[in-house]
Amino acid sequence: MFEILSDFAQKHEVVSIYSNFENTLAHLTGYVLKVTEDYVLIAHITEHGFYDGYILKRLEDIYRVDNGGLYEWKITALYHLRNQKHDLFTQSESTTPLKLNIQFLQCAKENNKIISVEYGDTVISGFVSDYDENKLFVSIVDEYGNKNGNTIIYLDIIQTIALDTDTEQDILLLCK
Repeated sequence: MFEILSDFAQKHEVVSIYSNFENTLAHLTGYVLKVTEDYVLIAHITEHGFYDGYILKRLEDIYRVDNGGLYEWKITALYHLRNQKHDLFTQSESTTPLKLNIQFLQCAKENNKIISVEYGDTVISGFVSDYDENKLFVSIVDEYGNKNGNTIIYLDIIQTIALDTDTEQDILLLCK
C-alpha cells in the first residue's frame, strides 16, 4: 500500500481510500499529501467538493484505493471549480527527522485546531495540549463545544486523526 499511495502523492490525483470492512461504502476522498511506512496524510474533500481538513490514517488499516472513476473526477472538478485549497500542509514539507504523526500533532497544536482521534469504537475530540514519541495529551471538547477534562492516549493504538474537518470546525465554533 505504501508504494501505491506514494505514487498517487506524486501524481497529485484525487483518490478514494477504504478502510472500514464493516461499512464497505465508507471511504475517504482527497489528495494524498504524504505517506510513511505507518501513515498516510490525506487532504480530505467533501462529497460536494469542499475543503474538509486533513485525515491522518494508519496505513495498515487501508484495504482498497480507487482513482480515475467518475466519483473522483466529480470531486476533483468541484474542488477546482469552487477554488478550494488545503493550506496547512505543503507537499514540500519533509517527513524526516520527525514522524508524520508528530508533524500532524504539531500542526494541530500550533494552529490551535480541534482534532478527533479514533481508536477502536471510540472517538475523542479536543485540543492537542502536548505529545511525545509515544503519547498524545488531549484537552477534550465535546460535540457542543464544552470542555470536558483531559486524556492521554498512546499513539500506537490510534487508527485515525482528523484535523479541521467539518466536524472539528463545528466544535471549534461552538467552543469559541
